[in-house]
Amino acid sequence: MARYEECRRLKQLGLSNRKIARRTRMCPETVRKFVCAETFPERVSYPQRSRTTEPYAEYLKKRLQEGCRNAALLYREIKAQSYRGGSATVRRLLRSWKHQLHVRYQRLEALPDLMRRLHARLRGGC
Repeated sequence: MARYEECRRLKQLGLSNRKIARRTRMCPETVRKFVCAETFPERVSYPQRSRTTEPYAEYLKKRLQEGCRNAALLYREIKAQSYRGGSATVRRLLRSWKHQLHVRYQRLEALPDLMRRLHARLRGGC
């Protein structure tokens, strides 16, 4: 509210919107809105949107508990079940669940056989 009043005061003193924006370190578009508004423009609150992953949450939790940690694979699985969202949404959801579900991720160093085979393949062996 103080920023709104400051913009209005500076405009009455004859400053341009651009100068007001520089002086107050505000976005010029915000300054324009404040200057044009007769009263303080209240923020609009929007109803919370439902998540596109909501219908698949139980399936994803079950797969995590089974040990699947591959977000790309889980994305493909729910995509086959008619999921219409993006892979980044699935990754963010799984990342947020990591601590809530007490899911343990194994580091590659904990898998010595896999690491030996990987190093051998990188060096040209079979």
